[in-house]
Amino acid sequence: MNAQTTPEAWVSGMGLMLAFGIGTVAPLLLVGKLAGLGLMKSRPLIYKISSVLMVLVGVYFIIQGIGY
Repeated sequence: MNAQTTPEAWVSGMGLMLAFGIGTVAPLLLVGKLAGLGLMKSRPLIYKISSVLMVLVGVYFIIQGIGY
């Protein structure tokens, strides 16, 4: 694996951050829409759901890492 030169590394990093930003737009819009509809008034329920989702995603990534 060759080390990238500084301009190549910058372009690669910018591309990665652009992809991350594009990937977060849809969830942010969804949360905004749900908040506007009044479906997110129950904070304890939201915290429980997000905690379970975080654990599930963590387990998924661990399994993917072991398989790599």
